[in-house]
Amino acid sequence: MLEKFTILLGLLFAASLRAQVQVESLPEQGIQPQVAVSAEGMVQLVYIKGDAKACDIRHTVRRAGGSEWAAPVTVKRTPHSAIAIGS
Repeated sequence: MLEKFTILLGLLFAASLRAQVQVESLPEQGIQPQVAVSAEGMVQLVYIKGDAKACDIRHTVRRAGGSEWAAPVTVKRTPHSAIAIGS
């Protein structure tokens, strides 16, 4: 298993209208990331944490170009109730 999971973040900067790609590690050694950037420049990250058969869906946010993610929160109320397909 890979020790370090990486993601590609496509960060759109409205001022320059140029897309930039940045390779980073996922928080909490997460898997299966999904990223979106809002018109306001906020990067939304959703990923799965834990065992693929009983995991949690996590969400975090940061400003485009920022270096620190906000503290991740679990999206589902029931712990370890998600399943990662294809991991």
